Amino acid sequence: MALNETEPAMNGREEIRKRYGKMFSENPENRSTLMGRMVQGNYVFDHEWITGREEPFKIMAIYEVKEGLIQRCWFIR
Repeated sequence: MALNETEPAMNGREEIRKRYGKMFSENPENRSTLMGRMVQGNYVFDHEWITGREEPFKIMAIYEVKEGLIQRCWFIR
């Protein structure tokens, strides 16, 4: 999804399971190493090192949390 789009790339647990299930079946060595975490209000910012795919890369995952559940998530690569 481009930065200016407002529609989610995935919506709901079933879509997330399907997308991540496919990703992990295609990349069984896929790993995420947490490099750092910051919490600001109801947002969590995780800086991650991703390996086990064609090339390793860094990513920033941003989670919006309400009542202990992730409401929205963004990945910036």
